[in-house]
Amino acid sequence: VLAVLQVSCASPPLEGAANGQRRGSSGSGTGPPPPSPTAGGESSAGGLLGLTSAQVNGLQLLCGTAAGILDMRRRNHFTLALKGRARACLDIAEEVSRAITVVDFESRAKPLIAKFFNVARVRISFFDTTTQDLLTTTIQGQRRHGVRSS
Repeated sequence: VLAVLQVSCASPPLEGAANGQRRGSSGSGTGPPPPSPTAGGESSAGGLLGLTSAQVNGLQLLCGTAAGILDMRRRNHFTLALKGRARACLDIAEEVSRAITVVDFESRAKPLIAKFFNVARVRISFFDTTTQDLLTTTIQGQRRHGVRSS
């Protein structure tokens, strides 16, 4: 999170400005204007007041704290989303573990997995360790957008 902070204030109207006099100067108007503090301690021209280094440090601390809080909230949001996905996985595992037959397993698992991954179709394959084969159940072709899939 990056932020830029610009602070400036217009100086209050000067007394006797119509006569060319500044506040705090002698009545002759020949004295230099009083310096106004800025972040670097220099006098400011143009009628603007600056900030002291302590004020700038305070603003930097405030901005840094605000950025840290925003970053913490962002990370907390992602953590909660991750926990929600983990709970959904456990719910799928719980529901699928109740299946008694392979057909029951497929009928329970497919809609849950499709919803979890936000997909239209799910194909489940089984691995036979004895023959080292990947087994896929047969799927009847469905007509979708004029194309037959198998």
